[in-house]
Parts: sequence; structure tokens; C-alpha cells
Amino acid sequence: MMTWSPCKWHLEGVRDRLGEVTIDIVARIDGPDRYAVRRGGSCLSKEGFFEWEMQPSSRTDEFFKRCRYNTFNEAAKVYEDWLVFEQSRSV
Repeated sequence: MMTWSPCKWHLEGVRDRLGEVTIDIVARIDGPDRYAVRRGGSCLSKEGFFEWEMQPSSRTDEFFKRCRYNTFNEAAKVYEDWLVFEQSRSV
């Protein structure tokens, strides 16, 4: 029997002006899986802004440090902080 594992999450009813935001598991060959907060072709950096997600062969170690999270909770917290900030700007 196969075992299924969740690999993508989204918040019900939350869309920003550019589309649905998801948290995805990103598999790694050389270490543990990481998490990415994605919106369209962009991903949320730890610095609090969405940046273009390059093709896999073009991603640098610096990109991975900025845009990959060790845990689901870390990724969710960065997104929730970003969402609160964005909502405060639109008031």
C-alpha cells in the first residue's frame, strides 16, 4: 500500500492581488526537504518580499538561504507576518 504525504498547503479564502499563495515542500537530493512560500512564479524571502524564482539550475546558495525554510512553521510565520504587513499598508 502506498503512503501519501501532504506536499502543498494554501490558506482558504486568502488570495492577494497576484494569486494564491501556497507553502510547498521542496525536495533536496543532498539533505532534508525544505519549504517554500510561493505565489505564481515568485517565492517569499526571509527578508519579507516576493522575488522571482529562477530555474532550478540557476538557483544559488544565497537564493536557498533567502527563500527556503527548514520547517513548515517557519514558512507559515514568515507568510503570516508578510500578510499582516501587506494588509496594514492597504488601510
